Amino acid sequence: MKNILFTLCILLSFGAFAQQTTNEGPRLVFGELKHEGPYDRSEILLQDRLTVSSGDENQYVVAKFKMIIAPKEGVSMLLSGTGDKLTPKMQGALNQIVAGDKVLIESVFATVNGDQFDVVTLKPVILVVKGFQSEGPYDSAYSTSNERTKMDSTLYATFGSIDTDGAPHTLEEILKQTEIRVYSKEDLEYTAISFKMIIAFKDNPAIMAFSSSNQLTSQMQGMLSRVTTGDRILIEGIRAHVDVNGKTIPANLRPIIITVL
Repeated sequence: MKNILFTLCILLSFGAFAQQTTNEGPRLVFGELKHEGPYDRSEILLQDRLTVSSGDENQYVVAKFKMIIAPKEGVSMLLSGTGDKLTPKMQGALNQIVAGDKVLIESVFATVNGDQFDVVTLKPVILVVKGFQSEGPYDSAYSTSNERTKMDSTLYATFGSIDTDGAPHTLEEILKQTEIRVYSKEDLEYTAISFKMIIAFKDNPAIMAFSSSNQLTSQMQGMLSRVTTGDRILIEGIRAHVDVNGKTIPANLRPIIITVL
């Protein structure tokens, strides 16, 4: 009899475990980012709301949450939000994140099937901001061996005539720029072949556009016309190449950050 009861307990436990694993409960998702990263800064900035993923048939909507910006260096910032959208203050705080920082979404409550009295608590999410990573390595034009070497340390890009990493510039000066320029310490004439521009507004969700050349697109120019003091312009995903002795040498360049004065 004891053996029968023991067997029944095992079967019931296994059944409960199987149901739990097949019917995944509600899980918090930061916009379209499906895991905790690390993510490029631009990927995080482009998100403007919280969603809930679930394996059951219920509909979950975030009703209340807190966001903590935990910088790699400095003091953390705590912000609270109601509903599923990030507040303007949260967008402004995310505007300042850099590689190595973390974004924590906690104290998350979600309603079930639109019932304000049926509320569940969701597990926190921690997003890690990824640093620059080369997609190299690439052949160096002056390599004397068959080893592959990274070229990024010998190259840098500028936003037209603006050579900066976070220093403020006036909107008038920014609007005069039309291209991405690449400079080489090895005196090679690299040309940017693609890049993406992210406008990190201080009080609104970030927006992004892509160019398949070294020139700003009309969409990018329209985006720039909307910036105001305190907004930031991020030029990321900069790809370039140069032809040396009939051989094309590609390179990925570090991001450019410009703050509007």
